[in-house]
Amino acid sequence: MEWLIQQVEVEPAKELPLDNVERQPDKWPESPTTSEIIFSMFFFDHKNQSEIANTLYITQQYVSKVVNKYKKILIQNLRK
Repeated sequence: MEWLIQQVEVEPAKELPLDNVERQPDKWPESPTTSEIIFSMFFFDHKNQSEIANTLYITQQYVSKVVNKYKKILIQNLRK
């Protein structure tokens, strides 16, 4: 069995292309939250709540809750 082990040549470990890349997690842009996406789709894209719910695979009730939250915030900020 030793003669078999001696005959097998082992290649050195190869460096992966990303091994030398310095990772900088703080440089990556943050992805928007679900509520931010809902806000954008409702107020800027003019989608209705059902369309948003179907697109994001979430319930229409959740979309309604988020939209009402943002409406309340917008109304409060308009009064200032």
